[in-house]
Amino acid sequence: NMCRGRNNTRPWRLTPFSGNKRIAGSTTSLGVPLARRVDLLDQKSGQIIERINTPKTGEFEFKEIADGTYSLVGVDNTAEQNSVIFAHVAAVP
Repeated sequence: NMCRGRNNTRPWRLTPFSGNKRIAGSTTSLGVPLARRVDLLDQKSGQIIERINTPKTGEFEFKEIADGTYSLVGVDNTAEQNSVIFAHVAAVP
C-alpha cells in the first residue's frame, strides 16, 4: 500500500525526492499495453521512492519528483513475464 498525503490526494514521498520534475511512460509487452506495478527507485541508493499500479492502458506518471537519476522497475504480479528494469532515467520538467 502506498502512503497518501493529507486528504488522500497525492502520494507521499520523502522530502529529498520531492520537486517539480516528472517521469512518465507506459507498460507494454510486444507493443500491447498491460496493467503492471511500476516502482520508482533512487538510482544511487536503490531506495524505493514510490510504487504505482498502472491501469489497463499501461500509462503511468510519477509527478513532483526531484531532479535526478532514477531506476524504474516494471513488475508483473501475474508471474507470466519477467520484471523489466530501466536504469539511468532522468526526471524532466
